[in-house]
Amino acid sequence: MLVTPAAMLVAAAPRSAHTAAFGCEAGFYQVLTSTLNKLDFDTGQYVAIGTAYTANYNAIGYNDEDGFIYGVTRDGNANILKIAGDGTVTNLGATVPALPNL
Repeated sequence: MLVTPAAMLVAAAPRSAHTAAFGCEAGFYQVLTSTLNKLDFDTGQYVAIGTAYTANYNAIGYNDEDGFIYGVTRDGNANILKIAGDGTVTNLGATVPALPNL
């Protein structure tokens, strides 16, 4: 897995049946304007997954254990976000101690 500051490459991995987790599908995901996007390799265009979240977020990473993507808000609160396969974002709360807003 390749992780960059708002982009990541996910390799296909076996996944048990999660209703909202990412499926067993390789792809390149990137957060653009508070929205998770997936690159369509055939067209070279991004396809939005879900709608924009209420805060900017970055530093996304795929968790192979549960099949979700996690990120951190950039709004001064450094909240941890859990992103589902349909783009739904769940705010899991602030980090303790708080991360710096870089």
